[in-house]
Amino acid sequence: MSDSALGAPHLQGATRRNRGRNTLPSQKKAEKLCAGPRRKALLLPAPDRMVTSNGNGTGYAQTSFVHLGDSARLALMLEPSGRGPFRSQAQDVLSLLSNALQEQSRPMSVVNQTVFLRRAEDQKLCEHILSDFYGPHQPATNFLFQAPCSGAALAMEAWAIGGESVRVEHYSPQVLAVSYDRVRFIYCAGIKPASGLTSRKVYPGVLNALESLDHALRQAGSRFEHIVRLWYYLGGVTAPEGRLQRYFELNRARTDFYRNIPFGGAFVAKRNGHPLERGQLVRANRRSADILVRSKRGELKLARKSITRNTFEAGCGQECPRSASAIYPASTGIGMQGRQLIVSCIALETSRPDLVLVPLENPHQTPPCLYPPRYSPESPKFARATAMSLGDYVTTWISGTASVLNSESCHAGDIAKQTEQTIDNIERLIAPANFKQHGLLGAGATLRDLAKVRVYLKRQKDFSACQAICQRRFGNVPAIYAIADVCRPELLVEIEGVAFSKRLNR
Repeated sequence: MSDSALGAPHLQGATRRNRGRNTLPSQKKAEKLCAGPRRKALLLPAPDRMVTSNGNGTGYAQTSFVHLGDSARLALMLEPSGRGPFRSQAQDVLSLLSNALQEQSRPMSVVNQTVFLRRAEDQKLCEHILSDFYGPHQPATNFLFQAPCSGAALAMEAWAIGGESVRVEHYSPQVLAVSYDRVRFIYCAGIKPASGLTSRKVYPGVLNALESLDHALRQAGSRFEHIVRLWYYLGGVTAPEGRLQRYFELNRARTDFYRNIPFGGAFVAKRNGHPLERGQLVRANRRSADILVRSKRGELKLARKSITRNTFEAGCGQECPRSASAIYPASTGIGMQGRQLIVSCIALETSRPDLVLVPLENPHQTPPCLYPPRYSPESPKFARATAMSLGDYVTTWISGTASVLNSESCHAGDIAKQTEQTIDNIERLIAPANFKQHGLLGAGATLRDLAKVRVYLKRQKDFSACQAICQRRFGNVPAIYAIADVCRPELLVEIEGVAFSKRLNR
């Protein structure tokens, strides 16, 4: 494991010092990027916002700067300007990355990245190019076989972080941890099942990949129940597997794996003053629900209630409001070329008593864990979003979102209406009124508080129409558009993102 502090000498192992390693993307460029003449003055957002964006969904290098006090995050969406050989396009992307980092007011380190590839056979060359660029300590990296809608051979989403107190720990090429403000984020990327498992059978492949993910988290000193965001990239997601769909088998596997995992337990049910008060739904399936209740001594505990057909819509009498959510991580389950499975996640560790996690559900959508069996024999286990309240701000990880109301798909065959509905769903999900309904007062966000979005499109021909709507609705929020199959045949678009917003009037 390699441990480093930005702006300070790096530690190689427990005792040996190795100056200049891994503070920035390339060892050869470290001094230039740390103190180069191109650095700009810090751009501050509007007083009530945390995010400063310069994207519009069309530029080759779109960025959002997230102000976190003594530290900062930078979201980068990068595509090459040319259309030459793969190597030249990849080098173009890395040049854009270097330039964007040089323009920041402080040194920043890339900690995780996702590379979208048009051709799977370009992955090996891309790995070699990135290794030359970053040196021995690379960001946690996903390689996805999802063609950029722009026609480029590749596109990149990257996250960088900077600040005096920031420390970066490398555990393996797939596992990295970032610490600041007494919070530690663990990034795991590119986790796969044993060779060939998923191409033959999804169910054992998913179980094997999740076991590998659990091992990776333990390697970094974390646990599976501390995951706040998950991604499942499944080749042939809507293809048949026996009598079922491959996505259905993914749902069956994660249901079984999650069965005894108390997601968020350290930050949800055990915090004094937590917004989940008496009557909030903690975990549910189609037959029963665990309800958070307060004992006579004032302690929070779980009580099981049976669920009837109309229980959730009716609100379980006076004890289970419609907005209540099962505690599962925010998640995306999306297709890609081929038959592989790739899993990645973000987990967190902290001793801070003011950190609270709240799973969010949409007031106009059925929680996924309560979907009727026609959409999957085992319902998908995820929350519409996970909100992390920490100090005076909230980070909201938004799950892959589509044109769904209640549990039904809407606007079949109409990309414009599906895109509008999808964005409407995101807007309602992160609105202050929905946060209030979930018990998190003084919190909430708008579409302009998004640091970035990914837009997955089923059909290339829908790109222009979808992009035009996204540019109008999201404004300057950086965006990447990629071709990927959505989990239902009739759904044409899926959008995910992350928002940063201030928490006021607490």
